[in-house]
Amino acid sequence: MSLTIENTQPGVTVLVNQSQVGSVVKRQPTSTAFAVGYSPWGPVDLPTTVTSWADYVRRFGSFNANSYLAVFCYIFFNLFKGAQAVICRVVGAAAVVATRSLLDRAGAPIATLRVDAKWPSSTVDVRVTVEPGTTANTVKLTFRSVALGVREMFDNFDLSAAAITEINQKSQLVNLTNLASATAAPNNLPALLAESFLTGGNDDFAGINSARYIGTVNGSTKTGLRSFDDELLGTGQVAIPGITAPTVHAALVAHAEAYHRLALLDPPLASDTTAVLAIRALYGTWYAALAWPWFEARDFAGSELKKFYPPSAAMAGACAQADRTVGTHKAPANYVIPEALDVERAANGQTQADEGALELLNGKDVNVILRIPEGGIRVYGARVMTADRRVQMMHEIRLLNLFYYSLKIAYRYAVFSVVDGGGRLFRELASVANTFLRGFWRDGALYGKREEDAFAVVCNDSNNPPAEVSSGRVHVDVGVKLSQTAETIIIKIDNVPLAQDLSVLQQQ
Repeated sequence: MSLTIENTQPGVTVLVNQSQVGSVVKRQPTSTAFAVGYSPWGPVDLPTTVTSWADYVRRFGSFNANSYLAVFCYIFFNLFKGAQAVICRVVGAAAVVATRSLLDRAGAPIATLRVDAKWPSSTVDVRVTVEPGTTANTVKLTFRSVALGVREMFDNFDLSAAAITEINQKSQLVNLTNLASATAAPNNLPALLAESFLTGGNDDFAGINSARYIGTVNGSTKTGLRSFDDELLGTGQVAIPGITAPTVHAALVAHAEAYHRLALLDPPLASDTTAVLAIRALYGTWYAALAWPWFEARDFAGSELKKFYPPSAAMAGACAQADRTVGTHKAPANYVIPEALDVERAANGQTQADEGALELLNGKDVNVILRIPEGGIRVYGARVMTADRRVQMMHEIRLLNLFYYSLKIAYRYAVFSVVDGGGRLFRELASVANTFLRGFWRDGALYGKREEDAFAVVCNDSNNPPAEVSSGRVHVDVGVKLSQTAETIIIKIDNVPLAQDLSVLQQQ
């Protein structure tokens, strides 16, 4: 045992994992989709992680004519390889939950138990049934929603605080409140009741405006997009699908810049190249990407009608596809949008998204969704909205976001570590980052024939002078060369005269 550790007790002391040893860097996920929008059911203004389309439906309800959020998640999970989304549901300011007061068994019945829907909704049905309980002086409560496909049964309910707490914690559909009926037990129990609807629910969809999507921060209360203002949620792509107001775009960009995420912006439906370039001209940021136009597919709800869907859904899906098949260093482009039939056309029915539009818009950092002959409808661009060419592609900023979160989390162990004159901590911190980045270089994410050509980590006396160390600050400087994308393939064909040898081509 070190003489610097205070311990005078006779005997054997064993210290496990107490030495100052570097932490292994855990790669943080980058395919997560953060999405804000309206849904007919679910938690309001509360970031909620879902891991599949079925999980989304259980928590937020299925397709709804007013909801781009549902189709965004369907495309992300079912058409691409999305594995995790963080959802924030918004409702109007006048939203209220459906409710029903259950009467007791007195001769002149009075209300004894209030049943409230878990969340406000204008369309999701919640029903309650009261039957005799298995145990004497109890009832069996059944709650059901056809829209959600959920049925819950709670037997032997006796109005006790414990029974109410159990239902409130376990139920996906309701919250209960004891109305403290003055009737003596057991006649204060709810009277038997055939299945009946809770009534009066309203999610006030008409009251949702851009400000509701953007949200606010009031002390510890966060709403809308602002509910994602938390680095503990990690990095990924963030969208308010189908909502195209300039204030919403600006809020998405500001959020992504502040929390090291990538904002995916949707242009308005029926935008032409002039309109989309006007949106592009408003921003110069590494942290946002704009795709155009909307794409067409059959109604995923099964009506067989054709509908248009926002580009952000395909872009989020392409990011997940790249991350989960190749890696974050793969540009999320040249991916087929499964089930897509066409892209939005001009009012006269003619194609807008053609090679001319592709050249124009790609040169202005707008990503085009394009019909490729015999190749399907594809995401055919992966640029971010900036003229600063140090970062020009989506995979580049997504890699930098990955490094930001991964290293920030990994180095937490070292806060308040000892900084000795021998450079032990400096070497340890450098080793942590070197080991982490070496894996990315080997996978092709960093550019260089040798690792020293691809990345460098500096943590020594040169960037940690005594004045900084005395102030309690230790610097780790990381430099990386990100691998580039073959955005353009140039094929050169020469007809070589018969009198010349083909080796002439190799001399050019």
